Amino acid sequence: MNGSDTLGTRIDTYLASRRQAGFALDIDGQQLKRFAAFAEQVGHRGPVTVKLAMRWATDSRGKRPLTAARRIEVLRPFYRYWQQFDPATEIPPRWLCGRAHRRLTPHIFTDHEIRSLLVACRRLYPVGGLRGQSCAAIFGLIAATGLRISEATGLTRSDVDLERLLLHIRRAKFGKERWVPIHASVASTRLSSCELHCSGVPAAAIPHRAFTTFVTRLSAIGSKTGTHRASISTAVSSHYPPTSDTSKSPTPIGT
Repeated sequence: MNGSDTLGTRIDTYLASRRQAGFALDIDGQQLKRFAAFAEQVGHRGPVTVKLAMRWATDSRGKRPLTAARRIEVLRPFYRYWQQFDPATEIPPRWLCGRAHRRLTPHIFTDHEIRSLLVACRRLYPVGGLRGQSCAAIFGLIAATGLRISEATGLTRSDVDLERLLLHIRRAKFGKERWVPIHASVASTRLSSCELHCSGVPAAAIPHRAFTTFVTRLSAIGSKTGTHRASISTAVSSHYPPTSDTSKSPTPIGT
């Protein structure tokens, strides 16, 4: 290391070192690149300091305290790493801008709320189109199995074993694989609707942001309530039966 290193090259060195250790740091890497660009913009020279960290942390468009706290959280590991090469580096205190994470109080959806949500999916524009059926299928599947949103939207035909009533989750948390059992009612109704997605429709076709909040809360049903998953899946499936009257309700593909 030498005094001619720019902040950008220092960050590149840090990211390369961490990634060699197995850390992806995709989002953190992008944030650190923005930090380097900010430092260049304000004409910073010399060691990285707490003052520079604060200037960047509080420079977000929305000026939200949570954003500032998360930016400090991103900077601290880089500062600690670089201090071994430049002892003048000032590491920001952990809670300089407050806590970087907050745990929201979970809302556990009741059977009635789930059914109401599935009914609302039918009214999504265009009525009878891919959007409403995809949302209903994904909502119902997550409510019945506790899958994460990425696991549900990542399913393909080959991942669904209707004979053994199993779902093969290829990329679960931490990149692991797992098998998830499903109730027979889910296989007969929910997964037939899922063919809209599993037949090759890309995950981007499903309105992710429109229901991410609901999905996150729904996924807690299986583990945080006393209601058995089978009874939940039965209630979900029975409320969305196949029908030939497409003017009232779209018919799930495959039924």
